Amino acid sequence: MIFAMNRLYTVIFTLIFAVFSMGSHAADLFTVKGIDASGTSDNAKESKKIALKNGEREALYKLFDRITPQYVQNSLPKLDDEQISELVRGFDVKDEKITRNFYKANLSISFNPLFIGRLLEESGISYIKKKSKPVIILPVLYQDGTATIWQPSNLWKNAWQEAIENSHLVNFIIPKGDADDRWNLDLKAIAKGDVDYEKLQNIITKYNADKVLLASLKYDEEGRTLAEVSMSYIDEERPEKLYRTFYAKDDETFDMILSRATDGIVSSIERIWKKQQENTQSAKIKINVTVPIRSLSEWVVVNKKLSSLDFITKMDVSQITTRYAIIDLYFNDSYESFNDRLNDEGLTIKNNGNGLFLVDNDAS
Repeated sequence: MIFAMNRLYTVIFTLIFAVFSMGSHAADLFTVKGIDASGTSDNAKESKKIALKNGEREALYKLFDRITPQYVQNSLPKLDDEQISELVRGFDVKDEKITRNFYKANLSISFNPLFIGRLLEESGISYIKKKSKPVIILPVLYQDGTATIWQPSNLWKNAWQEAIENSHLVNFIIPKGDADDRWNLDLKAIAKGDVDYEKLQNIITKYNADKVLLASLKYDEEGRTLAEVSMSYIDEERPEKLYRTFYAKDDETFDMILSRATDGIVSSIERIWKKQQENTQSAKIKINVTVPIRSLSEWVVVNKKLSSLDFITKMDVSQITTRYAIIDLYFNDSYESFNDRLNDEGLTIKNNGNGLFLVDNDAS
């Protein structure tokens, strides 16, 4: 196991990875920011130690939530403080507050992608290994009858830049706005739906992108209490347009409306992209499920059903009582497809908030 490695081997391995990952976006994916950690003890040194351990644990499980499917949360490995620390590559500290017996700070913690990957793979858990290919964002502001992106007064672009800095899974890019970009992106024509696909392909090639999202903003220039946003992937021949209107909440400034809008759009895009990655996973997946039973004979029936299914590659039974059985199921398919195939066999997986439960629909 990786936790048996000594510190020297950890440092060497980390340096090797750093050399080969320069210029990639893996570091952003495996870094968790904004962890408020605190600790209390008999002295400041021990308080800081406790706070850092608490922060590392919170950050690790936030990372797991980011890169693993929701349905595997009960299958995640249980680690002690020392094991978690072995996974940490480094951290930044700000806003420290230290007293004689208390410590508090805001942490940004980076984890070693190789060690995280090894841990999850050994646990049979699929995960997202890197951010998406770039998605070009065109944050077009309609103001005084003109479509603009790169003017300093474009608050919409500024809000997008802040939201992009906090994105984790999708690699968003706003074109730099140089002469080449301005030549290939005729905003007036694009706003009318007249897209020059040859020029657009030049932009896609330049930024090695996968998609181009036109995110247009109109707002009431007098009160600035609402923002009307339209979005479409203009690299598609028949782009579907989505419209959303964001209204000001109590004491919310216009900048705050735009920030809420961009944060919400980014979260939605990342959620969809993550779901797509989960559906296309082909590696072995493991889920932990509880099977409610009323008798051991009922378990025998369910066990026989599961054992006969060729799309279940392995099944481990960890606990059986007269009320339930806890099992690990392994399969080589997306979770949705796996669940559909179970339904065809009269079995259903349900998530009631306390984990996954497998129910035999044929049980009387």
